[in-house]
Amino acid sequence: MRAAGSSFGLGPRTGGCRLRADKRGAANYGPRMKTVRDFIKQSVAGDGDRRLEAPGFQGNGEAICEVVSELLGGKTGDVVEVGSGSGQHAALLASRLPGLSFWPSDYSEAQIGSINAWRRHAQSPNLMPATKLDVLWKPWRIAGRPFDDRSLAAVLCINLIHIAAWEVALAVLQGSAPLLRPDGFLMFYGPFRRDDVQTAPSIAAYDDTLRSHNPAWGVPDLDELTAAARDAGLERYAVFDMPANNLMVAYRPAGGAGAA
Repeated sequence: MRAAGSSFGLGPRTGGCRLRADKRGAANYGPRMKTVRDFIKQSVAGDGDRRLEAPGFQGNGEAICEVVSELLGGKTGDVVEVGSGSGQHAALLASRLPGLSFWPSDYSEAQIGSINAWRRHAQSPNLMPATKLDVLWKPWRIAGRPFDDRSLAAVLCINLIHIAAWEVALAVLQGSAPLLRPDGFLMFYGPFRRDDVQTAPSIAAYDDTLRSHNPAWGVPDLDELTAAARDAGLERYAVFDMPANNLMVAYRPAGGAGAA
């Protein structure tokens, strides 16, 4: 398995530049808007264990793994997860897809601690140490260095863009597009509004709750995300129905086979 420091598509160190800041201020558009309060301690963990448990993981982990396996099964290469949170999804995916190297990341130091604790618990050789990543800084640095263009098998973004301002979704699109291989995928999981499907009452209520906490948050519109993806050089490949009225939306570099 590939490990930090091997020749897996990391380019030379370069200077970074931050994308345009939101006028509302950094607190409104940080790359990971959840806090440790959104997670619970693993009940079986002993004192000093830094593993956190995302309440939604038990309901969506297997479904997410099934879709990712459908799109990436049999492939090799590197997968970056943006906003990995507790680290449970990365640990599960690495155990099911041993041909891929998973690079989890988050902006929160507490969640980075949890990701690395789950990594130690999982003992999967293809699950790499967590990186602190601010998607608003370009180029993205994983393990201290940027990936080469057209080198990634996938970028995963699970339960992030509805708890961050729109600039974060744009940054994920713009940061991912040049890094994906021609057969690579950018995958978003979470709640979405769709013009062609009546919004479920639970999603509408959730959107109201999010906006009451922070006006910059909210359930994104799928067509708006797809239009922004197109501007970044990506096309929608597939939309998967997921538990609790969520979706998994897969994009790939424009010109790839099949678009939805």
